Amino acid sequence: MKALNFVTFDAPFEKAYMLSDYVSKKRYTFLIFLRYFGCRSCQVDMIELTKAKKAFEDKNAQVLLVLQSTPEICEKGIEELKLDLDMVCDPEKELYSLYDVPSAGSAEAMARKNEEASPESAKKLAFKRELFDKYGLVHGEYEGDEYQLPAFFLINSDMELLYSHRASSMGDMPLGEEYLDYIK
Repeated sequence: MKALNFVTFDAPFEKAYMLSDYVSKKRYTFLIFLRYFGCRSCQVDMIELTKAKKAFEDKNAQVLLVLQSTPEICEKGIEELKLDLDMVCDPEKELYSLYDVPSAGSAEAMARKNEEASPESAKKLAFKRELFDKYGLVHGEYEGDEYQLPAFFLINSDMELLYSHRASSMGDMPLGEEYLDYIK
């Protein structure tokens, strides 16, 4: 099955490009949908992905993040957290819709999803919360959908969709190098 192509929306530090052009640079691309830059859980994900960048490169893989933030907020956050990641800014959630990335819809539904999470997902969410303090993270500006669930799509250089995962809770996602376990 082919991945859905798109022209990138606003991106910090870069001009627009086609997803197909981006994925052609490496054998594997992880297209990862997070919430927005101010979300501390998302900040942990971005820090851990930056720390794992060499491991991704060793597997001929790359990461393209999709966030509901504006390019200005992403540029500022990239500098503050010293991130080395490619990002697409989608404050209107058009790509979330294109890739059918769901939202929990409300604080109650999000809390219920996190409470009903598998023991592994609950453990990962607790670990991420510990990293909030370790990394000195503070919640930034609220943007987009506060109840957005994350997702990721593994795409090869021919735009073949190899794997897709839409999270059922905030802890239901790989962290850092764990993404590489999906490469066969």
